[in-house]
Amino acid sequence: MDKTLTKITTLLIIIGALHLGLLGVLGINLLGTIFGTGIIMKTVYVLVGVSAVLHVYTDFFKKVK
Repeated sequence: MDKTLTKITTLLIIIGALHLGLLGVLGINLLGTIFGTGIIMKTVYVLVGVSAVLHVYTDFFKKVK
């Protein structure tokens, strides 16, 4: 994966992890506060999920082969 894409996906994974941590510990929906409950928030969730899948694929499956 390209270095720039790796940096972007890593940042999105960190944002997703911090969001889930805040939601679980403090009950604060930070992304909901920033983006509302519309299509933008859903897009961010999808981007975080795709980023995680890309990292699993590139970091785990390609090193196993």
